[in-house]
Amino acid sequence: AQSGMTRNSVYDFAVKGTALFAGTAVQSVFVTTDYGAQWTPIKAGIRHSPVRALAVKEDHLFAGGWNSGVFSTTDQGASWTETNKDLTSSDIWAFASMDEFLFAGTLRGVFASVDHGTSWADISAGLFNKSIRALAVNDTFLFAGTNGGGVCRLNRYGTGWETVNTDLT
Repeated sequence: AQSGMTRNSVYDFAVKGTALFAGTAVQSVFVTTDYGAQWTPIKAGIRHSPVRALAVKEDHLFAGGWNSGVFSTTDQGASWTETNKDLTSSDIWAFASMDEFLFAGTLRGVFASVDHGTSWADISAGLFNKSIRALAVNDTFLFAGTNGGGVCRLNRYGTGWETVNTDLT
């Protein structure tokens, strides 16, 4: 029998070790260690729901959501710490990581952290549409899916954002 999470909208997943985490609309974050048979809410310390984005980087699990910014945990969600220094948008839609970087996609652009979210830098200069809905990393490129502006990419070793919407209709 399924228990713990019923009739809830799920926005994102992250895997850390044997745990599967779900970012949801109603009770923030849930975790299962038995392939979804039992879900347990773990939201102590997260200010608001929903949690739209989850990411794992090394020993940290990150959660971001609507009007709440970024929270991190190193104890499987038993406690969460707000990690929003220099983050000028609290509406988090996506995370991605590349090398030492953790990226957060927000309604005001893309932000990067090299210290597990302790501080953030706005890397949106040159990004024509800053309403970010999705992030992904492929090789040395960071891709940003925008709300109405298609896809942009940033090369880890390049000089700025470029639009890559050819044949994207």
